[in-house]
Amino acid sequence: AHYRHRTNGYVKTDIKHHGVRLACERGSRWNRHAFNRWRDIGKTIVEVPTGSGSYYLKVDGIARTEVSASARPSVQHGIPSSYVICRKDPDQDEVRMSDFHYDSSTGQFGTLLVAADSNSCSMPISIEMPSVQFSNPVHAFGSQIPLVTLMDIDGSSNVLESKLLDQIQAPSTCANFKMIWPNFVQDSASGLYYVEDRRLELYDTTNSTTITKSRMLGNRCPRVPRTFLNEDTCIPRADCGAAVFAGAFRLTAENMRKFYELDNKYVYRLTNLPLVSTSNPCKTNNNRFVRK
Repeated sequence: AHYRHRTNGYVKTDIKHHGVRLACERGSRWNRHAFNRWRDIGKTIVEVPTGSGSYYLKVDGIARTEVSASARPSVQHGIPSSYVICRKDPDQDEVRMSDFHYDSSTGQFGTLLVAADSNSCSMPISIEMPSVQFSNPVHAFGSQIPLVTLMDIDGSSNVLESKLLDQIQAPSTCANFKMIWPNFVQDSASGLYYVEDRRLELYDTTNSTTITKSRMLGNRCPRVPRTFLNEDTCIPRADCGAAVFAGAFRLTAENMRKFYELDNKYVYRLTNLPLVSTSNPCKTNNNRFVRK
């Protein structure tokens, strides 16, 4: 019970065998540093002008923070305007991507390791970990960032800058949060912006008490393997069953992307597929493709 109450594991992807705490739920965790060492390693940061003199630092097309023109890493370190996030410095094992922006107790800023491309990560450049900051959230995201009340994490001096969601301030509601990571919020007390730090949602089942998961992740059933630890107590949910789809939909680029956004599945479109000694795959509903 002590372990479960205090374990709050990182989640590298949103769809796993477990559930995650939704961003709008009380107790969700939020950070000040703009980039996540569990999700962003190997991804590319792109500097995009805002049109008002500053620049967004974007990953996967999503603005993570905003910096002044002179504070751009490309300007300060003489690298291209797009660069890859590296895991660590191979020559200095202790130099890794930090999970904080600023440590007030030591006056130390966090570290972000970048390189012009993935092949150059053997000699990364160490830059200051940017904090989350936006001058015009509506311009950055197309809508206002939810205003919330955040609270400190009690009992640990090793947790830097992270806070927990206490409540959402009106007129913001859960509808203003996305199901997919990352979400951003503004703390009503400090006015600072924070990015979601998605963590596992755990349940206390001490003394064999019965727990029913109140929420299914994205309306999907938990996929927990049967083991000696749960074989006598694990009971299938009555509302879980095989997924069934009836009807038709068009495989447009927008609909194909939803496979990834909703379920982290990659779906590809093939053009000019050569058919050698086989019938047209479009004439049947069951086809199998093997990459050779």
